[in-house]
Amino acid sequence: MKRLIVHIGSEKTATTLIQRFLQKSRQELMTQGIYYPEIGFNSMAHSSLVAPLHEIDQGRPLEFAPNQVVGAYTIDSEWAPLINEINKREDIHTIILSSEHFSSRLRDEGVSALKQILLDMHATVDIVYYFRRQDDLLASAYSTHIKSGGKLSLEKFYNNNKNSDWYYNFEHIISVWSSIINPSRVIVRPYDLVKKYILVDFCKSIGLYDEMYNLIGGFNDKSENESWSPRMLKIARLINVHNLIENNTERTGTLSKINKKLFVDDIKGNILSQEQRDEILKIYELSNRKLCDRYSYNYDEIFTQKLDQGSLSPDAINFGIKDFLNLIINLTD
Repeated sequence: MKRLIVHIGSEKTATTLIQRFLQKSRQELMTQGIYYPEIGFNSMAHSSLVAPLHEIDQGRPLEFAPNQVVGAYTIDSEWAPLINEINKREDIHTIILSSEHFSSRLRDEGVSALKQILLDMHATVDIVYYFRRQDDLLASAYSTHIKSGGKLSLEKFYNNNKNSDWYYNFEHIISVWSSIINPSRVIVRPYDLVKKYILVDFCKSIGLYDEMYNLIGGFNDKSENESWSPRMLKIARLINVHNLIENNTERTGTLSKINKKLFVDDIKGNILSQEQRDEILKIYELSNRKLCDRYSYNYDEIFTQKLDQGSLSPDAINFGIKDFLNLIINLTD
């Protein structure tokens, strides 16, 4: 029986790095019978497989799918060709699928629909999930919100999102996913403890380190995931709020240029206050303890280790007309 590994995230746990590694190693992995499919509208990840399941849950298209017509992505159009290919091929023994949107976009009905799909694959299924402490996760999510054109202040974003069980309640998420396969085959890993060697941990977690260790050593990821300081986040938010750059591609390029030229040496630090960090960890303390008990992790090692004590919220930074003029002058030098 073939083995199917479904890496479901979560978001902000180096999923893009893992996917980029698997994408660049695709041909080499295939020679060993390990198949990382190139399918759908994203050649690196498998978000197109999430799209039809998302509509089952939400009744609307996946927001970043190229086709925004309801019904454009169906189980027959996205999953059936992959299932047929996997079932007929004799040169592969392991299939890896990866998309953080499995965990961040799907709800009960979408996950339940996936159960039948997995049965049709006639494979032994493993699910891999990385979790990241909620205070750090929310801060990173806010940065992504601003980079993507979002307009919310940090305070409003925090208050709107802090009680989102489907994003921050890891024990709840894992309980739902454990209901569709053998719970012993759900692999849960603490991102905060393994982030410095995430590729090694991923390969070891799925039992394929021996097959992949040479590929890890030769993997040179030159792509950048820019870290933005509180000042840069404030500037970007103001640009978003006032629609100063409406074209997404142009906005992304301009903001990246601003960051690299003026703020790359800024101290990044924490953007959440100590009170906010304590609050969100308190909200999920019980579920975090349950998760750690279930998977034999040390709760204190993950969730009570303090991050850098200093913090600066982008909301607290004043940035007026004079500052914008200085910004323009610096960019044109």
